[in-house]
Amino acid sequence: MNKWSKKIVDILERNWEGRNQSTALKAFAMAADSGSSFLDLGCGYGRFYDYLKRNMKKQFRYTGYDSSSAMIKKAIAKYPEAEKRFILRDVTKRFQNNAAVIMCHDLFFHLRLKDQEKILSSINISSAKTVIITIQITNREPVIEKATLDGQEFLNIVQDLDEFKQTLAKTISDMTSIQTFENRLNRRRGIYKSTIIIKR
Repeated sequence: MNKWSKKIVDILERNWEGRNQSTALKAFAMAADSGSSFLDLGCGYGRFYDYLKRNMKKQFRYTGYDSSSAMIKKAIAKYPEAEKRFILRDVTKRFQNNAAVIMCHDLFFHLRLKDQEKILSSINISSAKTVIITIQITNREPVIEKATLDGQEFLNIVQDLDEFKQTLAKTISDMTSIQTFENRLNRRRGIYKSTIIIKR
């Protein structure tokens, strides 16, 4: 579980603001088209909520979970009208929610594989009909990079897409379809971001 400090949150926010956001916006749009109730795992400071607020033409229900109190505080500061929608919670602990859509955007980048599987197990018992997950993938050897930021462990996980799909097939019992699209993150290292859309 990542209990990131305010300093780390500020670094991540600057990185996000300076990044090409087209892939994230595509994932957010696909989620918005898939329902009107959303559970945002690893909600951060509310990027997905901001998209919904700006673009949903109908009423929607949103809940965001994050394990970092600094992230939740920043989300509430940005969107005070949604204060009760942002909840401090360890997303690797089993949860139940009746949202139609579960969003895991950039969450799995920073979680060990065993913690990823815990989240997938909770998704399996949820009633969500659409699940969107982003992971980092490589056409080379998968890697787990460890760094220390502000005295805290910071993981960067780069995975094998086929292995992740096998984990999905084992963990989520009622998948009816799976779709992916990729964009390059680092040409030199052969790293891509893969957005995975699961229908149930």
